Amino acid sequence: MGGREDLRLEARLAFERLFVSAIVQMAERDPENYATAPRSLPGRNRARKALQEAEPLSTSNFLKGQAVNGPFGVIARLARQMGLVDDEGRMGRNAIGLVMAWAEDEGLSGLFDEEARAERAGALWMAEVVKRTSAYIEHRQWPHATHAIWKLMAQHLRTDQIGPKERRTLLQLLDETTVRRRVIGLLKDRVAIFRQASSKSDLRGKQERFVLLRGLKPALRNEPTDRLIAAVIEAIDCYEEIAGIFQRTFEGMIWGLKSRGGRARPETVIGDDRLRLQLERTVASVTRMIPRIDRSMEQLRNQPSIDPLHLVNPMIRVRDDLVVASGSTVDLTTCVLRRHERVQREKRKAPWIERESHWTLLPGENRVAADAPPIRQDAYLHPFKIPNAYAMLADLRQVAVEVPDAEE
Repeated sequence: MGGREDLRLEARLAFERLFVSAIVQMAERDPENYATAPRSLPGRNRARKALQEAEPLSTSNFLKGQAVNGPFGVIARLARQMGLVDDEGRMGRNAIGLVMAWAEDEGLSGLFDEEARAERAGALWMAEVVKRTSAYIEHRQWPHATHAIWKLMAQHLRTDQIGPKERRTLLQLLDETTVRRRVIGLLKDRVAIFRQASSKSDLRGKQERFVLLRGLKPALRNEPTDRLIAAVIEAIDCYEEIAGIFQRTFEGMIWGLKSRGGRARPETVIGDDRLRLQLERTVASVTRMIPRIDRSMEQLRNQPSIDPLHLVNPMIRVRDDLVVASGSTVDLTTCVLRRHERVQREKRKAPWIERESHWTLLPGENRVAADAPPIRQDAYLHPFKIPNAYAMLADLRQVAVEVPDAEE
C-alpha cells in the first residue's frame, strides 16, 4: 500500500467495515462479554441491521461518507495532529509507539515480523486480518457468520477495554499541546453539561451548541490560551448562526414550492404571506449578523496561532453572502439559491431547485414538511465531534458518561 492513497483508502474502509461488523457480531453472540463493546462505535446500527439481514457490510448499506463519518473519519483530524497518521493517511511519527503499546497490552508480540517468519502471535494476527481484508477487496469474499476472524478482531480491537500501556500512551499524546490539554480539561470538568445536553436532545447539533456555549465558554479565563479558545467558539457560533439562517431560508423556499406542487414563479413563492413575514425577519437578522462576523474575524486575526486560510477566509466568503442577502427578500432568496448551487457544484451534485422563469423543485429527499414554513432550531448544522470526544474520554476512563447512539 506504499504510495497509492486510493488503495490505502479502499483498504482502510474495507477493514473498518470488518472491524465494526466483528464488534457487533460478538456483542450479539456473546453479550455477557461483549455487550458494551459497540458503545459509541460509528456505524454499529447499520452493522446490526446488515447482520440481521445476513448481508455483508458494504458501501451501499454502511455509513454514507464512511471516509469522514466512520470510526477513523471522526478522529482523523485529531490523529493527524497527534502524529499518528500523516496528511496522506500513512503511519505518522507517533504511530509505531502507540501500536507497540497496544500490541503489548494484547499479547500480540511480533506484530511487524516479516511475513515469511510470521510465527509469533502478533504476526499471525496481522497476517489473518490482512488476508481477510484483501479477500474482500479483491474478490468480495465476506467471512461467514461463524468465521474465527470475528472474534479474532473483536477481542483485540474493542475500544471499551483499552489496555494500560495503550491508554497511557494516548493520554500522553493528547497532553502534548497546550490548547488541546486545556480543551480536554474543560470537557472533563464540564461533563455534567454534556449529560444535560444529551438528556435534552438526541440531535448532535443541539448537544454541541449547548456544550460549547453553556459548558466551555463560561469556564474560560482571561489568559492567552483561553482567549484563543473563546475566539474559536465565537467564530463557530457566529458561522453556525449564519448557516442556520441560510438553511431556514432555503427550506422555506422548498416548503413554498411543495405547497404549490413543486413548481411556481419566484414572486409567488416569496409573496406567500406565511413565508414573506419570515423572510423579512430573516433579512433583518442577516443585517445584524454583519457586524458580529466582522468582530469575530478580528478576534481570530488577533490570535497568532490561527491560520487565516482555514478559519478567516471561509468567514470572509460568508460575510460577502451576508452583504448581498441583506438588501431585500429577493436578494436574500437569490443569494441563498446561488450559495446552494455553489456548494452543490463543489460536491459535484445537481442543485435541488432549478431556476428559470419558474422555480422547480427537483425530485429527491429534502426532509422538509409541507404543512408550515420551517422554524428555527438551536442546533449547529456542521459536526464538531464533541460526542466523539466524550466517547473517547469515556473509553480512556477519564469521564463516566454514556454517549447516545450517533446519528447515522
